[in-house]
Amino acid sequence: MTNKQYTGFNWAAASGVGMEGKRGYLVFAVGSGGAGLTTANACAVGNASLATQADAGTSGQLAGNAFFVDVASKSVAFTPVIDGPLTLLAATNLTTMDALSLVSVAGAASVAPTLQMSMRYFIDGTVNSGNDTRIAVWSTGNHIGTHTVNIYDNAQNRQSVNFPLAESELSWFDPETIAGRPAAFTDGIIEWNPGVTPSGAPTGPVVAPFTATSPLAATTGSVMTFSTIIAPSFGAVQTLLGAHRLSGAF
Repeated sequence: MTNKQYTGFNWAAASGVGMEGKRGYLVFAVGSGGAGLTTANACAVGNASLATQADAGTSGQLAGNAFFVDVASKSVAFTPVIDGPLTLLAATNLTTMDALSLVSVAGAASVAPTLQMSMRYFIDGTVNSGNDTRIAVWSTGNHIGTHTVNIYDNAQNRQSVNFPLAESELSWFDPETIAGRPAAFTDGIIEWNPGVTPSGAPTGPVVAPFTATSPLAATTGSVMTFSTIIAPSFGAVQTLLGAHRLSGAF
C-alpha cells in the first residue's frame, strides 16, 4: 500500500485450504524498505524487517478495523484490532514469523504481576440458548491452564471460580459453563490476573504465562480481552472490550 491507501482483507478468501472454522489472529506490520518498495520486492528478505521510527517518513504506518460477518443471522460483529508499535524478537523476518516472534503490542495492556483484566458477561443460565457470552483472550504468551478468578454479579457479590484456557495465545471460554458460578450470577464481570501462572500450565520450552516467549523478562508481554454477547433483545451480536487496571489503582 502507498500513502492514504485502503485495502480490504477477506480472511475467508485469503486463509487457504483447510482453514474453515479455525480460530486465529493476523499480524500486519510495516516493513523497512521505505519508498523503494515495489510489488516485486516488498517481501524480499532485505525489506522484511520491522520498520523503525527512523523509517516512519518513508515506510508509513498502519491502522485497521475488523468485523465478523454472520450471513445466516444477517449480523456483523465488531472484532477489536490492537494497534501501536510492535516489539519483535531481534532479526525477525516478517515473512517467516512464528508463534514466538511477537513480543508485545503497544496498544494492548502490558502484563505485570498486579494486572487485573475485567471481562463482561451476560447470560441466562442455559448454554447455547438465549443470552450467551463468549470471552476471547489474546496474549503474546502462553496462557494454557486453569485460572482462578473472582466472578462478580451486577450487585458486587463475589465468588471464587476457575476457568480453563486450552490454547496458548488466542483462546476463548463460555462463562455459562464455569463450575461453581452462582446460578443468580447472570450479568457482571470476571476479574483475571494474567500474570499469575495457572494450574496445569505447560512446562518445558514454553512456560506460562510469559516466560520463554522471548529472552525478555517474565513480565514482558501484551494481553487483551473482549466479550461477544448474543442476546435476542439486542437483535444483533454485540462486542464489549475488556477493561484493565493495576490492582490497588482506581
